Amino acid sequence: MTLTVLAADKHATTIPTELDPRLASYVKTQVKRIRLLSGCQRAFQVLERYPELREMPLVDWERLSYWPAYSVLYGVASRHFARLQLAALQGILLWTGATPHYLQLPDTSIRHLLELVQTEFGITTPTDLTFDLWERLARNDELIRTKAPVDQVVPLSRPAPRPSIQGAVDTRAGSPD
Repeated sequence: MTLTVLAADKHATTIPTELDPRLASYVKTQVKRIRLLSGCQRAFQVLERYPELREMPLVDWERLSYWPAYSVLYGVASRHFARLQLAALQGILLWTGATPHYLQLPDTSIRHLLELVQTEFGITTPTDLTFDLWERLARNDELIRTKAPVDQVVPLSRPAPRPSIQGAVDTRAGSPD
């Protein structure tokens, strides 16, 4: 049996039942099935879930590799309050030419940051974020340091400004005048 769905651009996208990740019971099976899909099939599933992303015409969604597709369709990002924005971020990074490995890193970091802002300031949607909230978060070094994921290194203090080169004196012995 083959599932055929008519895409918005009026061409049929066919996904065999045995490859359809929507019908998988387990995460490993979903990942395996997404990996076996063509770029066109993955793009169709992402755009079916998030039709708003069709408004990003510069993004070639068919280049989306299996892991970012899994993330926005079934992974943690798919259950996040900013799921549409996280999916759009994957498209923007894809458009810039980011490698599949790099596409995984911002997803985790941004989700963590958004969850931190949601916990500390009680926002419920990404549109609730204001410059004032970002400023308050950025000024609170202690909060950022104590809430950072274990695998991320957070500097204990801001780096000291570099001295200017103007007026610098060469203190090396025997330097020519």
